[in-house]
Amino acid sequence: MAATIREVAKASGYSRSTVSLVMRNDPSIPQATRDKVLEAARALGYRRDAQVSRLMGYLQKKKKEFETIAYVTAQKKPSLEGDLSYKGFFLGAMECCEELGYRLEEFWLRPGELDEKQLDRILYNRGIRGVILAPHPIPGSTLRLKWERYATVSIGYSLAEPETHRVIGNHYQMILTAYEKVVEAGYKRVGFCLSERTDLRSRHIWLSGYLAERILHGDEADIPPYIGDIKGRGLVKWYEKYLPEVLIMATGLASDSLKSAGYETPRDYACVYLDRQPSGGQQAGIVHHFRSVGFDAVNEISALLHRNELNLPERPRLIMAHGGYWKEGRSLLPKSSAAASKRKSGRR
Repeated sequence: MAATIREVAKASGYSRSTVSLVMRNDPSIPQATRDKVLEAARALGYRRDAQVSRLMGYLQKKKKEFETIAYVTAQKKPSLEGDLSYKGFFLGAMECCEELGYRLEEFWLRPGELDEKQLDRILYNRGIRGVILAPHPIPGSTLRLKWERYATVSIGYSLAEPETHRVIGNHYQMILTAYEKVVEAGYKRVGFCLSERTDLRSRHIWLSGYLAERILHGDEADIPPYIGDIKGRGLVKWYEKYLPEVLIMATGLASDSLKSAGYETPRDYACVYLDRQPSGGQQAGIVHHFRSVGFDAVNEISALLHRNELNLPERPRLIMAHGGYWKEGRSLLPKSSAAASKRKSGRR
């Protein structure tokens, strides 16, 4: 028969209420007390009752209905006025907050208006314990708060420090899907180009997936990936040197640069976009589920608050949200159709 709270209290020498707080990971309990109680619990083989935990979670939710979760951003605009990704993250977080009974409030870090010290003071004074860190506009950025006060989750990889739990889209699956579509269409000379900024923000996941797929598919074209300025002549020179049949890129910025040099898709090369906009017209590529990322970030914060897991984690978790879905488009025609179109137009 499983040990009870009463038995753990007797064995540890502490009251049942203290033992209960320890089992709920309450931050008010000193570490020495926590260690003694947990040692007694392990010796007795104590296990928390899952049904009781669910009931207590429900009661705590009703008691703390509309607790505020902070959504911290440092973008140039508020999230709802930003691009599709930032807007999607925020809307997904709002949706989950509505389902779980939280209120989501955005805190906008801006020089001269709200810095990290002011933010820390506001969060503490208002009793806000849950913090979601939106993607930072500068990859490798840091943020300093008194983290022992908060349950924290970051969206994406752009914030280098602190190391928190993170929620990301499944970038690796996106590049695998894109490469498979390229192969299905009959192309062999596959090129890959990203801005250095985009590569850093994804921690090289798209690049890693591309290189892995080249090996798995036996690509012998030996076209090195282009990571650099996609708005200048460097990209055009790279294209002219290697003449890939198809390009995998993040957005349309690279194709705009090639177009300015006289190279267009699908006339001169086929193209797949890893971050295709829903209104992308004839673009073939991946449409992201940004809302899923924001939704899962709130889900993780809720679980942390339920367990009173404040402070930075010893073993950060990486939660991978549903990445997106494939959208067909004329930028990736079957190779046979693209070749016929080139012959008709007189291009080689």
